[in-house]
Amino acid sequence: MPSSSVSLAHLGNGSKPSSLPSDSKSAFCNLRDAMETCIQHESYYTDAEGTKDRLLNLEIQSRELSEQLQQKSLVVEDLVLKFEKSGEEKAKLRNEANVQSAQLQGIQKQQHLLTQQIEKTEVSLAKAIQALENEKIRSGKLQEMLKSKEVELRESLTSSKSSREELRKWQSYKSTLLEVDLDRFREGISSIWRDTADMSEKYFRADIPRIFLERQSGWLDQAQAIYGEQPLPPIPASNSDVAKDVRMAIALAVFSSLVSMHLLQTTYIEGGKLELHDILLDKAYSNDEAESLCRALLLSISDFNNHDPCINSATDAIYNGFSIFANKLLGPTEYKNCMTDIQLLLSRIMDLWQDVQRSTVKVDASRHLGETSEWSRFSSGTMVKATQTAASRDTMPNDVVLVLFPGFIKTCTGRREMLFPRMVLTRSQIISAEAEAQAEADQAIPRPQKGQSRGRRNSILGKSLFLGVA
Repeated sequence: MPSSSVSLAHLGNGSKPSSLPSDSKSAFCNLRDAMETCIQHESYYTDAEGTKDRLLNLEIQSRELSEQLQQKSLVVEDLVLKFEKSGEEKAKLRNEANVQSAQLQGIQKQQHLLTQQIEKTEVSLAKAIQALENEKIRSGKLQEMLKSKEVELRESLTSSKSSREELRKWQSYKSTLLEVDLDRFREGISSIWRDTADMSEKYFRADIPRIFLERQSGWLDQAQAIYGEQPLPPIPASNSDVAKDVRMAIALAVFSSLVSMHLLQTTYIEGGKLELHDILLDKAYSNDEAESLCRALLLSISDFNNHDPCINSATDAIYNGFSIFANKLLGPTEYKNCMTDIQLLLSRIMDLWQDVQRSTVKVDASRHLGETSEWSRFSSGTMVKATQTAASRDTMPNDVVLVLFPGFIKTCTGRREMLFPRMVLTRSQIISAEAEAQAEADQAIPRPQKGQSRGRRNSILGKSLFLGVA
């Protein structure tokens, strides 16, 4: 801008020019100062213009910012409105959440109560199940007891029917009881027994060749299987007197056991077949009528021979059983002769039974069934001590042991009639046999080393069917 215009402007602004100096130098200085002042003023003006432009720009920017602020305010208002709305919704949601929480707490309480009820129910159910199991067990026991009672009742009914049937049979026998004078057959019974003893002595008390003695253990096992009682005494594997005595006694026991098993324990009466030993055990001691029935059954065994082929099968079974037994020890010739004698003995036994049957007489039962009458008594497997005063045994040693089959007949006169003895051995013979057998066993066993003990064989005394006589 020209200085004149500045000066004019300056002047126009009310500035008064300074007093003019007197000299030119002062005038120049004043002019210079004036010019500087003008320049400064011009600079101020220029700055003012720039500031004005800036102010305009700032105003424009301010308006723009105001517009933006208004827009933002609107947005904020919208946000505030939305926030207020969301706050309300949150409040509603919070209320709903509180309601749901309350409901949930109620449900949890109900669930807890239900859990407690379930636990109580489970405990009650467990107790009920246990009670049911106990009841089942008790019911099972009751059912078993009931079944047992039913079986007992059926057996009782069957027994009652059987008893009625037996009573009917007893009554039929009461008027036709069989009585026999056994004195007439004493010699026949004694003869058969003597011949049986002779047979045993002839074949089993004789010297046995060494080759057959080696099979003696199998022979003894077969004898034990047939005898079926307490253990038989040991037999020394030699031909000593003790060994011979024991072999003879065992042969007698086997023969008597076979007769007992196959011939005398089954008989026949009208109306069916009965086991004799069952009748003996159940009825023999009940009353005189039952004893009389047992006597009639025993004595009617030969009638069984005439009407039923089983009796012949029984004799065949006796023969075959003894054949197997004898064949395990005897040589071919001795075995053949022994079985011939056995066949003769069986025939004589059957003949004797038939003689007894033919000699029976019918008597009136009322004469013999008084309270003081005594009829035949039986005891299966009874052990009888022999005494010197017993009838028909005057020659027997005082320490002889007898085991009789199936016992003995006690007649109305009080005498005891011996049937077939199963074994005749003295106590001293048994002890000697055990000692000799033990000695043989000791020789066969190697001598124990020092510090070792030798085993001992237990005695069979007191364990078998042998009794000493006092």
